[in-house]
Amino acid sequence: MSGELVVFFEDECHLLWGDICGYIWGNTKERIEVPVINERQRQTYFGALNYYTQEFLIKPCKKGDSSNA
Repeated sequence: MSGELVVFFEDECHLLWGDICGYIWGNTKERIEVPVINERQRQTYFGALNYYTQEFLIKPCKKGDSSNA
């Protein structure tokens, strides 16, 4: 061991196909419904940044659960 400290920042991201189309501007007192088509089309990514080397690591996974982290 070199005695150096290595710091990682880790996060996950869930992308949904067509997700941006589900946001609508409207009156906050009125309910607006948007049908979602192909809700199963999605991709999860886990990413980590090595703060010391500035290296960014990314791993695509089929789903976001603890077995993939």
